[in-house]
Amino acid sequence: MLTLEEFRATRTRVKDLAPYFGVDPDGSAPTPGFVYTQDCYLVILAGSRVERTNLGIGPKEWTTSDLGAQEERLYSSWYRLEHAGEGQVS
Repeated sequence: MLTLEEFRATRTRVKDLAPYFGVDPDGSAPTPGFVYTQDCYLVILAGSRVERTNLGIGPKEWTTSDLGAQEERLYSSWYRLEHAGEGQVS
C-alpha cells in the first residue's frame, strides 16, 4: 500500500475521465479530472476562477478548492480501505 505522499505522486491530470472511469455526467462535454493509482480520481469542476474538485464516495460528497484536503479524503476514505492489508507480512 502506498503512503499518502506516494499516492499523491501518482496524480495525473486528464482532459476527460470517461475513457478511464465512464464518468460522463450529461454527455455534452469532457469531464476533466485527476487520476491516481488503483482506480482513484477527482473530478475538476468547470466554470470557476478557482479550480475546485468534487469527490463522491457512497452517499457523501465533497467539493472544495483545497486539493490537498481532497487528496487526503480520497486516500483515507477510499484507497486505504480498498487496499487494507496490502504489503503486510504475516
